[in-house]
Amino acid sequence: MELNWDNAKIWAEKANNAKIDQEPKWDWDCNFKLDFDGDLVSIESRFYPPHYNVNEKWDGKLRVNVLGNCILEKEFECDTLEKLKKEVESFTKHYKGIIKSRLS
Repeated sequence: MELNWDNAKIWAEKANNAKIDQEPKWDWDCNFKLDFDGDLVSIESRFYPPHYNVNEKWDGKLRVNVLGNCILEKEFECDTLEKLKKEVESFTKHYKGIIKSRLS
């Protein structure tokens, strides 16, 4: 392949064609430096304030995704916003440690 911007763009489109949105993708940077960037693990969550619930608590779910596929889901129900913050951050910190130790 002759290295020019048109060919580089065509190559990247073909290389990324079968990838899902959450997968790392190939992309050309300035001066034809080639990048393969994206997230392997992501967090997705939604929490509702007390006025949305009969039980008057903060509640919701947090999902841990690997390449867009949910591998872990945790429900939370807390009396206060500060307690919710503490529990969610503690949960994610715990699994961050597990993931880092497995990949080290």
